[in-house]
Amino acid sequence: MKILLTLILLFSGTAQAQEVPAAWSFIILKTAHFDIVVNARQQDLGQLYAFKLEQAYEFLSPLLTDKPERTVVIINDKTDVTNGYATGLPYPHIMAYPVLAGPSESLSESGDWALELLSHEFTHILTFQPATGFMKYLHAVFGTIVSPNLLLPRWWKEGVAVQIESQVSRGGRLRSHYQDAMIRSFSKVKNIKRFGLAEVNEILPTWPEGQRPYLFGSLIWSQMVADRGDSIIDLLHQRHGGRVPYFIEGPAKDHLGQTYVAEYAKMLDETDLRAQKQIAKLEEKKISPLQLLELKSKYLSHPAISPDGRFMAIISVSEIDKREIKLLERKPGQTFNQSEGFKKIESQTENLVPPTAKDGPPSGSIQRVSWFHHSPKLIFDKIDNINRLERYSDLHLFDLNSQKSEQLTTGLRAREPSVAPNDVDIVFVKLEGGRTALSLFNMSTKNEQRLWAPELQARISAPTFLDDQRIIFALRQPYGEEGLWIYDRASQKVEKVFQDFKNARFPELTPQGLVFTASNNGVHNLFLASKDLKKARPITHLLTAAFSSAWDPLTEDFYLMTLTEKGPQVGRLAAADWKSQEDNLPMIDGLFSDRYPVTQKALEFEKTPFKNLAETQEEYHAGSYLWPHYWLPYLYTSTIDNSLALQASTGGFDPLKKHIYSLTGIYETGVRRGSVLGSYQNNQFDWPILLQSSQVTSYLYSQDYLVTNTLGSLSVWPELWSLSRNLLWEVGVRYLHSEFFSRTPTRNGAFTRFIYSDYTQAGTQISPESGQSAYLGATNYFYNSDDVNHTQYVFGGSYYHSKWLPPRHAIFLKLNGYYVNEDLYPAFGAASSAYTPAQDLSMPVYLMRGYGTGQFVGRKVYNINAEYRFPIRNLYQGTGTDPYFLHRLHGALVFDGIALDGFAYNSKSLAFQRVNTEATFSSAGLEARLETTLGYVLPINFVVGYYIGQNPDIAKTGTLGLSLQAGTAR
Repeated sequence: MKILLTLILLFSGTAQAQEVPAAWSFIILKTAHFDIVVNARQQDLGQLYAFKLEQAYEFLSPLLTDKPERTVVIINDKTDVTNGYATGLPYPHIMAYPVLAGPSESLSESGDWALELLSHEFTHILTFQPATGFMKYLHAVFGTIVSPNLLLPRWWKEGVAVQIESQVSRGGRLRSHYQDAMIRSFSKVKNIKRFGLAEVNEILPTWPEGQRPYLFGSLIWSQMVADRGDSIIDLLHQRHGGRVPYFIEGPAKDHLGQTYVAEYAKMLDETDLRAQKQIAKLEEKKISPLQLLELKSKYLSHPAISPDGRFMAIISVSEIDKREIKLLERKPGQTFNQSEGFKKIESQTENLVPPTAKDGPPSGSIQRVSWFHHSPKLIFDKIDNINRLERYSDLHLFDLNSQKSEQLTTGLRAREPSVAPNDVDIVFVKLEGGRTALSLFNMSTKNEQRLWAPELQARISAPTFLDDQRIIFALRQPYGEEGLWIYDRASQKVEKVFQDFKNARFPELTPQGLVFTASNNGVHNLFLASKDLKKARPITHLLTAAFSSAWDPLTEDFYLMTLTEKGPQVGRLAAADWKSQEDNLPMIDGLFSDRYPVTQKALEFEKTPFKNLAETQEEYHAGSYLWPHYWLPYLYTSTIDNSLALQASTGGFDPLKKHIYSLTGIYETGVRRGSVLGSYQNNQFDWPILLQSSQVTSYLYSQDYLVTNTLGSLSVWPELWSLSRNLLWEVGVRYLHSEFFSRTPTRNGAFTRFIYSDYTQAGTQISPESGQSAYLGATNYFYNSDDVNHTQYVFGGSYYHSKWLPPRHAIFLKLNGYYVNEDLYPAFGAASSAYTPAQDLSMPVYLMRGYGTGQFVGRKVYNINAEYRFPIRNLYQGTGTDPYFLHRLHGALVFDGIALDGFAYNSKSLAFQRVNTEATFSSAGLEARLETTLGYVLPINFVVGYYIGQNPDIAKTGTLGLSLQAGTAR
């Protein structure tokens, strides 16, 4: 333990663990096996989820042996991002964000959405339950933290959950045309076998990114279940639940007759063979030639061409995960493929969800762009925060004349807008948890009018005006049937059209007629309807899939979003090719249709009339959820100070995180004393309240200089969102009692601090490349005759720069300061650290690499760190099921400097010497940083550095250092 631990406790809390707005009122619906926590205004959604949860329990009970007595399910309708997660810590609970998936997502082809979502998440809960053999006794002692299956690879856990979601209804990703198209795209270019088993455990910045564990995990589980029956699911769960984590091949050899690596290779062969047969069948007729747009983007989607044909708006995702709307302008006589320039009219980093791992690929923040008919404007939707907790989709306008964007709505939850012929009305999909509605936004009055709403779980998508009175849209029914419907504004009635077209969606009106997609032959293709909307013919024949499209009024070409081996792209379909497309397309069945017929149980679920299964209903309360459910032991050693430390931790929270607490105890042989740290956060009010207490014994450089700090603080975090989304403020009171040699000062006072941060890191970036952060804090320790009276200030900030540098290179500058003007004994001021526990912390860490932790301590400390960061190599490799994966290797030239009024430890005289701010100390060095995933789930960075100190009396001439850092969650 070092004094840095105290700093972490002092500065790490940022009250960001709030789950829901304090003003929301919740109830708990209790069924036979679940506690469903739902917004009091959404009781119908809660009752539906309660019904589907008990169906999921009924389906899974014969498949998996171990089940918790009760599982908590939180229905949290605070975001328009499709997602959710499940965990067994501190108790079994599921967090479900119930907005329906959009039509372009990998989750778009659900059958019974709620049943599939909840079955997927409940499968995770059951996966975490087994603790057999010796693990059973450890579980009895340590609690829910002993869950060996929690530490299995992502592909194992996500794969079995997708397997279950595909068995429980008539939908699921293993029946999905989207997933089949993705597989065919890989097989077509002969690269499906390049995805090794180690790689598919990871979330990498290349296609298919975070879908890897779901896609390939579901395929290997599909193979195992197809070969050995459903019983293999429980057999493997039970065996892994009784074993030491990470040695996972034993159960595979016993129950599969071969390793997971061999089983995975067998699956790839079988999957590739099936895909090649589909490709051969489809290629019996000429495949539509698409000329893909070549822009500097990872992915392109949803093209929209201006009425005059001059501009194309297109949604792109960059290699640093920025979702942008790009505007292409072409010269007369050119196609958009020949357009040489574009401008960005909107840009947003896809930082949509908390950094904890979630169970579903999130949807994009921009879904659709539509042009006005009579003015050079376009409208689009964008998901963004309306406060620190809620993130919803709203309408935005871009004017080509003024070159400015304007946000039209706030919290409207509007997706997929389209403009009426009068340029006044905007039709859009209105979102809400578990449901959608067809709505209008009037550009003149700025008011919303709800037109029509289907039942719960029915998804409206891509509404488009046929004329001033009629709106055509796609509607996916609660059990998976999807088709096109027309809403008549005069009669306020809906009517289904194109009855014989499967999965019809993405209607788009063109002068040639209505265009839409459908999967009549087993592949999503583009169809052109007759003028009377009575029939339609295919105008594409693709190997993968077609999504939204745009018609070019100057060339009569179509531009359409399609799926490739590199992800979603946009391609040009020449007029001559779509006009000559034959009607009869080769037919294929689903890639695994033989494995997933609709089961009798799934049909029973569909036919079972809804019942309110809630046995009781009560107001939300934290209750017994806060009781500790685990304690975690941790033993570690330090070769630097030859000490051994034993740590034990526990913690907990209620389902809505109204109350959060943690408690840690540590004993170190080096200092021969114990330390204890505790925290409690109350989120019942608009301003979170944070209580922290600790007693930590550490030392300055050498165990001869022990320091014990006893801390207590109480603070609140006022809401500053209306001023800046990047600004945090804390204000509170603090008690601090210190012991150092014979000195035992006690300090009581009030404090405040501000934290600002606007930088991000995503995609292929090894570091933030632009932006800055800053903090400023002050503590006034009140005057008492027996206490130390002084005011201390902490301040600092960081800055990132990459302009004019090679790609992925960045300059990082950071300043940290600590200032006390009064005559405070320096040892009770701030101390330096030889390392930082995570890269780019916003809290003050007085970093001096090449020196020892605590080698500098003072009442005035000015510390500067400068780095030039550069990539070395992308590794992206592991070995089979070995519990490690190497991501990237990058380096940094580093410089650290410090000036202080205090003490510096002299390594020659082995004693602290007095120094003032006129003396400066510095070091320079070179670091290599290796990003890894350890134990399948832990992001850890290994940092190796060689540092040269400026003052040989204080530091050795050259120092080799090795440290570990918490990495970025993937």
